[in-house]
Parts: sequence; structure tokens; C-alpha cells
Amino acid sequence: MLRMSRSARGSDHQMATVRPSPAGWRAVRWVQALTCCVLLLQLLSPGALVAATPQLKVTNSWFGNSNPTRSSVSEGVFMPQGIEGMYVSPDGTVWLAKGWEEGGGNITQVTTDGVVQKHPHGTFGWGHNGAQTVTSNSTYVYFGANFNNEGGALLEPNNWPPAGKTWKGISRRLISNTDTGPAFAGGKGGKDSPAGCFLPVYETPDNVHAGIMGLYATEGEVFSSSPFDNSIRVYDANTMAFKRSWSVNNPGKLAMDTAGRLWVSVGTTYATQIVCYDINGNLQPQSITLPAGSKMGSMGIDPSGRMLVGDISQNEQVLFYTNLTTTPTQSGTFGTKFGVFSGTPGELGPQKFNQVMGVGADSAGNIYVANTQNRTIGEGIWLEKYNVAGELQWRRYCVVFTDVGGADASNDGADIYGATEHYTVDYSKPVGRQATLVGYTANPYKYPYDPRFVQYSNNSLMVRTLGGQKF
Repeated sequence: MLRMSRSARGSDHQMATVRPSPAGWRAVRWVQALTCCVLLLQLLSPGALVAATPQLKVTNSWFGNSNPTRSSVSEGVFMPQGIEGMYVSPDGTVWLAKGWEEGGGNITQVTTDGVVQKHPHGTFGWGHNGAQTVTSNSTYVYFGANFNNEGGALLEPNNWPPAGKTWKGISRRLISNTDTGPAFAGGKGGKDSPAGCFLPVYETPDNVHAGIMGLYATEGEVFSSSPFDNSIRVYDANTMAFKRSWSVNNPGKLAMDTAGRLWVSVGTTYATQIVCYDINGNLQPQSITLPAGSKMGSMGIDPSGRMLVGDISQNEQVLFYTNLTTTPTQSGTFGTKFGVFSGTPGELGPQKFNQVMGVGADSAGNIYVANTQNRTIGEGIWLEKYNVAGELQWRRYCVVFTDVGGADASNDGADIYGATEHYTVDYSKPVGRQATLVGYTANPYKYPYDPRFVQYSNNSLMVRTLGGQKF
């Protein structure tokens, strides 16, 4: 029996199972709310389907997000539903950025030990949302943000732009309290976001999508890139006052090497070239051109001075470049070639990467890799930390947004499948920690026209065993 219903409450970052004891799989209910998608798998005994007053023993559990409890979501502590930008602080704090995140997880802070922190207030809501980039220094976190007028309905000029316009700019928060500023001269905000903490860099028509694509902060300055006016702009890190700018054609992500020079990817999607400037905008002779077929998803610098480049081509690896101040040279790779599609295709494992949209290193040389996947909606993230020996230290993930799951009836739900993901479930473990993400079932290189890659839609999913084969 399959029963579908909707509810007004839930979380878009977890899926949930309900397991009575004893029981067989009998019903499935999918609950979706204003900001969430929760999968509720309900186990009913055969007699309960006809009994007038069934007496059921029910246990609730959730999966799909490595922060496992309802309370963690209601308190704003969960992994986000995707990844577009990442910065790793010297102490190993990881900052993640995602433009569209309906739960308010547009900016996510994860400690070096893998502990997800409370999300900053006011990064997503009526008239504002996040952007693709984030950075920090020892005092502040800076991230891209967009403020719009929702068709002219919002009339507070200190918080929203005129009708038909969008502000694309930089939001600044204290690391010690990411819900607040302090405010700076010319800063906007105050309605569902801290007052005076958002700097409008550009005012554009609503239908112009080019915004802040890259950020990098030192203790004294903040560098931003945007293809809107093909420029790098520099601001005082403390006052947010504009200092200088220079032109770069179609600039994207930013990183700073150990010599204090700024590296800029050329192209906002699928960049293949990275160029170098001093902090005053003078083009340097060094540059990097990726190998034929490679495409850059992310970049960062480790303490030894190596550049790390996330290659989101079929190679699915991290590329190492050394000699950045003389003649940059590719000196190696990190991760198994073909990533998650190597070995047993789709099976997760250490150094089996997929679409590395975030890479960086802390002062100890630990490497952090943020993976995502090819998918039309709710692409997800799994963030991993590796020590200097290349050993996996932890993994944190969210791989559902609007999704639906199917339980494998042949083993009483010990395997559950989402639209592209596979979990194994151990019901003897504490609730919220029973499901483990173990793999993916979609391969864009082998089946590029799989509907999960080309159709924007919510999914209906069933698991069936036919003729001894699982479908």
C-alpha cells in the first residue's frame, strides 16, 4: 500500500523512517514543507491495515543528512543541500557557500573536527538570498549575497533596492557571532538580516545574473571578482570602504599564494586557465593552463605553496601545481582517477571524488574536499577531511533536497535508495544514526541522457527485484 500526503512542517535536509516492531514494509508517506523535504517510511503490521484501533509501536528515524536529528535542523545546524564555494581557514574551519538554500544554510561553518555550527541568520528569505562564494580572516567571514525587491513589494530603502533591481554584494559577519556585524558606513540590511552588514557592490536589473563570483580576505583587505563589469575590486577589510580595482576578463574564483599574490580563474564555468596578479593589479608572468579535457571546479593554496585545483572533468581528481612563483608545473594528483566511478562504479570510498566544487588546506597540511554530483535538482554535498598521509578523517553530507526514497522490500529495508543515492540501514543503532550513505546509482559519463541529469523534476522511485536482479 502506497500512501502519499503532505504536511506543513519538516526539513528539506533529511529523510525519515518509521519502523514498528515487529513489522513488514506496508506504507510510505512523503512529507514536504515550506523549507523542506522529509521522507517518512512507515512500517505497519498487516493487521493494522484493517483494524479499527491499531496499536502500533513506532520508532522515528531520519537520514539523508549527517546531522541526524530534527532538533539540529530546527536549531539551524545541518549540512547544506549543495556546494558552490568553499574556503578553509588556517585553523581548519571550513566555510561553505550555496546560493539557493531554503533552510537558510547558505553559509555553513564546519570545524576542523567535523562539527557543523549554527548557520548565520538572515542569509535566505523574503528579498534576499546567498551567492557562490565565501572567505574569512581571523575576525570576519565575508560572503556573496543578493538583495532584491520581490517585484516592488518591499519599500524599505535601507534594506532593499528599487523595484526591478537587485543588489549583488558582500555580507560581512563576526566569526565570534555570525548573526551580527558590526555595521559599517554604507551598509544595508536590518530586515531579517543584521543592519548595516551588507555592502551593495552592484545594482543590476533583476534579469542580470552576474554577481560576486570570488572572494579572498587578508587581515587588511577583501578582494572580490565579478564578470558583471569584468573587474577585481578591493575593499578595506575593517571599514568595507572601496580602495581600488582593475580589469580581468570574465573573472571567477580567487586564491592567494604564499607570496601574497592573487590568482584568478578565467571563466565563471568550466574555467581552464588561472592567471596571477600582485595585490595592486599588475599582471604577473606566471599562469596555469589545465590539461586538455580538464575543467576547474575549485582551487586553493596549501601551506607548502602548492595550488590545489578540483578537476570536475571525467578525471574527478585534485590537481597539484608547484613552483607558483617561477614556472608553475603540475606535480601530481590527489584522489583516484575517475573518482567515484572508478573500481566499483558509484561506490563511495576514500579519495573517490565527484565534482570537486571545494578544495583547500589548513596550516597543518590537512586537505578538505567538497564533492557534489551531476543532477538537475538538489545536487547535494559530501565534505571530507584528509590528513597529510591522505587518510580519510571524517565525512559530512547532505544529499537530499526535493527527493523521494524507496525501501528494498527484499531485505526489509536494509537498503534504501533515493533518486541518485544509496543508503544501508542498521536499525540496531540509535535513531538518526542508522543510515549510512554508501554510493550513487547515476553515472553521467556512461549514461549522459539519464533523466536525472536532464529533467528538472521531483522524482517518484520504487525498488523492485525481478528475475533475481534489482531495479
